Amino acid sequence: MPDRSRLGLGTVQFGLDYGIANSEGQVGAEEVSAILDFAAKAGLKVLDTAAAYGSSELVLGEQLPAASSFRIVTKTIPVRRPNITGEDAQKVAETFQASLRRLRQPSIDTVLVHHADDLLVPGGEALYAQLMEWKQRGLIARVGVSVYDRPQIDRLLERYRFDVMQLPVSVYDQRLIANGTLAMLHDAGVEIHVRSVFLQGILLMQTHDLPAHFVAMAGHHECYLDRLQAANVSPLAAALGFVARLAEVGIVLVGVNSLRHLQECIAAFDQSAALDCAEFAIDDAQLIDPRCWPSRG
Repeated sequence: MPDRSRLGLGTVQFGLDYGIANSEGQVGAEEVSAILDFAAKAGLKVLDTAAAYGSSELVLGEQLPAASSFRIVTKTIPVRRPNITGEDAQKVAETFQASLRRLRQPSIDTVLVHHADDLLVPGGEALYAQLMEWKQRGLIARVGVSVYDRPQIDRLLERYRFDVMQLPVSVYDQRLIANGTLAMLHDAGVEIHVRSVFLQGILLMQTHDLPAHFVAMAGHHECYLDRLQAANVSPLAAALGFVARLAEVGIVLVGVNSLRHLQECIAAFDQSAALDCAEFAIDDAQLIDPRCWPSRG
C-alpha cells in the first residue's frame, strides 16, 4: 500500500468556492471538522492553505488543536508589483503573523511564496530574506515557492535555495516530467508538492460535461476515458495513481469538497493504479494551465 503520509489535503475549498468543475461550493464548518478528523486518522500529514484562500486559515484554526500534528503549509500574500519595497515586505510579514493567529498555531511547517515572480523583480531578495528570518526564528521549518513552469524554476534557482516547491503535474500536464524538472529538483534535495492532480476536476469529468473552453480536447478526453474503462480503472484512481507512482514526488495534494470525496481519494490513492498515461500528455497551455482559463462567473 502507498504511504498515505504522501497524500496532502488542499484546503482552498474550505475558504472559497473554487475550481472550474466545482458545483458544490465552499465546504461547511461541520464537514471540514469531519474531513480533518478522518484525514488525521487515515494517516495524512500535510494541510495546504494560504492567506488568499478566503476564510480557509480561519476555518482550520477553529477546527485544529493547538500545535497540530499536521504539517501546515501556507503562502505569502501575492505582491504583484514591478519591484518589492520595504513596505511590501513589511506587509507580507504582518500578513504571515495574521496567518499564524488565524491558524492558532505558534509555528507551522512551511511557507511558500505564492506569486513566484515576486522573488524575481527588484527587491525580491528582501522577501526571501524575510522567509529565512522566520525559519531562523523557528516560526517555520521550511521555505518554499509555488511555481508553474521550467523557465520560472530555473530563474528562481539561479538566485535562491528552497526546501519545497509546489508545482502542477497531472495526466494531461506532464511537462515537468518530460523536461526533467522533477528529477532535477529531487536530486537537488527539494521536496516536491504536486497540485492540480485532477486539473481542477477536468480529469474526473465526462466529456459531455466539459466546460466550453475545453471543447478542443473533447476527442482526446473521450479516448482517455475509453482507455480507463477498458482497464477497469476509475478516473479518480488513474489521476491519483499517475502522480503517486512518481518517485520524485514528496506530497500529492488533493482538494476535497466533502468527507465522502476524501474517503474516495484515499481509497483511490491506496489503489495507486498502474496505467501508462504518457500518451495522454497535452502541450497546449490554453488547456492545461489554469492561468489561461476564463474566469468563472
